[in-house]
Amino acid sequence: MTLGHNLRRHIAMNRISIRVSLCLLVVPFIVVACAPPKNEPQKTSGVLLDNNETGLSARISYLNIPLEIEGQAANQKPRLAAKALPILTLVAEVVAPIVDAIQLQATEVQIIGNKAYVGYNVRGETFLGAVEVYDISNPTHPTLVSNAIFYDADVNGLYVTGNDVFMAAATRDPRFSKPAALMHMTLAGGKLTNSLSRVELPSYAGTDVVVFGNKVYVTSGAENGYVTVLDKGTLAFANKFALADARALAIENDTVVAVAGTPGRMIVFDAVLSSQKSQFSVSGANTEYAKSTIEVVGGKAILGVGEGGTQVMCVESGTLLGEIAPPVVAGLNSSVTVTNAVTADKSVLFIANGEAGVYLATSDKVLSANHCDALNLTVEGKLKFSGSQSANHVAYRSDILFIATGTGGLKIVSVRN
Repeated sequence: MTLGHNLRRHIAMNRISIRVSLCLLVVPFIVVACAPPKNEPQKTSGVLLDNNETGLSARISYLNIPLEIEGQAANQKPRLAAKALPILTLVAEVVAPIVDAIQLQATEVQIIGNKAYVGYNVRGETFLGAVEVYDISNPTHPTLVSNAIFYDADVNGLYVTGNDVFMAAATRDPRFSKPAALMHMTLAGGKLTNSLSRVELPSYAGTDVVVFGNKVYVTSGAENGYVTVLDKGTLAFANKFALADARALAIENDTVVAVAGTPGRMIVFDAVLSSQKSQFSVSGANTEYAKSTIEVVGGKAILGVGEGGTQVMCVESGTLLGEIAPPVVAGLNSSVTVTNAVTADKSVLFIANGEAGVYLATSDKVLSANHCDALNLTVEGKLKFSGSQSANHVAYRSDILFIATGTGGLKIVSVRN
């Protein structure tokens, strides 16, 4: 629910004093200066870049502790049959960055090949965020190799392709009439560089971003929300679609799929033509300005939609193929155990249920198979961590799981099937 808090904040700050502007403004921040001493953090244009792996590694604790899977919640259906579950190991924990005595919170993770990318924002009235790069080529010893702190912007979503890092953000940049923004940085040698460009977007906060070919799709919300299409090379405006409370995006082949809230909706775009194809109702995503997530595999959208829990829908027809309700946990209000995020690979799903924690579920069919058959989804149990931390986001690829726990930082888990 963290992103929703930030959206409400930006709306309150800007509803009266700032008029709606649908113009897009590109503001580059390209650094041309004498190089500072090697391996020392570089602060330029409100950005502090740190590529000192030795210094960054101090935030990582390597644990290699086996993780148990606790019994399922009382409201979940029992397992149909005994099955071999993945072997889970808590490889490492990472402390969230602290900037000027303010602790950032991890909100977004993307895993691509042997790298993982993490976005951060902060609660309250302060615009402050970060993006980090992890080398996961050795899954038992991941390393933090690059970090950029943004002193005037929250990072709410990110997408990395090649050497381009695109971030859906909210900023207090005085040149913008609204806080919503798309930010772009580049990578060199797998690390962030000190080049930064920003594009103003309509509404109050950028929420998510994906790239298809030479186009960038970015959602912004919450009031008067939009999906904006930009040229990847120039960041020039190409098209936009009104989409109130636009929350998240995913892409497969030539199809971009968005999820929006209040009421819940799934919207399908033709990425080649930059046109809307279809729209379907989704049960859930009914809390204003809250967080929702989407992944698309095998023609199926895997949705984390708050009080609507986990839902798997056919992208072509909108048919609901399977669902898992949020857990009911004694002593916790249902408002803090909603489904913030879902991630899936093969036939395994991990579900971030806020203060209820992270749950493991399985499918009776391989999710990446290109079909829209009905699925039998089974909750296998909860990942047993010491202490209590809210699970905001999860990302699972290539046998490694990243869990964003807000100000609790990151948990990195090895998953062996």
